[in-house]
This record gives sequence, C-alpha cells and structure tokens, in this order.
Amino acid sequence: MASAMRSWRRYLRGNLRGAEADARTCLELATEASWAVFNPLAAAVLSGVLLERGELDEARSVLAPFEVFGNDDDFGFVQLLHVKEAELALARGDGEGALARLALCRRFELGWGENPGIACAVDWRSPAALANLAVDRRSEARALAEDQVQLARSFGVARWLAPALRVLGGVERDRRALDALE
Repeated sequence: MASAMRSWRRYLRGNLRGAEADARTCLELATEASWAVFNPLAAAVLSGVLLERGELDEARSVLAPFEVFGNDDDFGFVQLLHVKEAELALARGDGEGALARLALCRRFELGWGENPGIACAVDWRSPAALANLAVDRRSEARALAEDQVQLARSFGVARWLAPALRVLGGVERDRRALDALE
C-alpha cells in the first residue's frame, strides 16, 4: 500500500525514477501479500512513466492485466487506468478511442457530484481536450480545458492547472491564451 501511494506522489512531483521503482515494488509485493486493491494505482503510475518515455508497448503490457476492471464505476483507482489507456490511445493516434475511455471518467465523476476529492483526483479533462483536438473538435477541447482550469483554480489544485493551461494555449493560439494564464 505504501509503495503504491508513494509512487503516485512521486509521479505527480515528476520523480519518474522513484515512481517507477515504487510502482514495480507494489506490483511485485501485492501478488504475494494479497494487496491487489492498490495494483491499479501502481499500474497507472508505471504506465504513465512508460508513456512519458515513449515506451508504448511496455505501457500497454502493464495496463493489459487490468482490463478486467472494465467500466467499474465503483472503484476510484480504475479511473486512473482509464486515463492512462486514453493517453496510450492518443499516443497511438486513436483520438476516438481516447475519448471513449475518458467518457468513463466523466461518468464516474458525474456520479459523485462536484466533489474536490473526486473532481481533482483524476485529470481526465486535459487528456480529453487533447483527444478532441486530435479529432478536430476545437470547441469541445476549449470547453474541457476551460473547465479544468476553473476546477484547478477553485479547488486549489496546482498540479492540474499547468496541463489545462497548456491545452488551452494550444486551442486558443492567440491573445486569449495569454489572458487565460492570468
């Protein structure tokens, strides 16, 4: 459990080497100690590290065993897997596939209502905005990026602000993009 949580914290802080080590440790130990409940978190972190390195096939192999969770809306860590599956699809040029995965995160969040613990725990809007850009839906991309900027600012989650602003800048590409930074 501790290695899974620490891997997530390290990943969010940009310590990819430490995040990878902790995620791998969690996945190895969890099978021995029946702590499998934290495996999706560790798999999401490890696949995220691998995606950032461009190791798409290895990221896919990390995510594959967790497909059994499918659309389980009652398990929060699964949302992180959906985001990583979407990022993998996007990296492979499948914007529609990415949007399908991220729709599951949206449905999960809507089920919980406006809850900062849920709304800001998983940044699905920024990847969804990128996926919408990939399939040439600029207005949807803009709306998602603006929503994420608003959520990040209102709940004080700086970690989700930068990706949303980056996407918003890619959508706007003019003075409005600079205004969004203020």
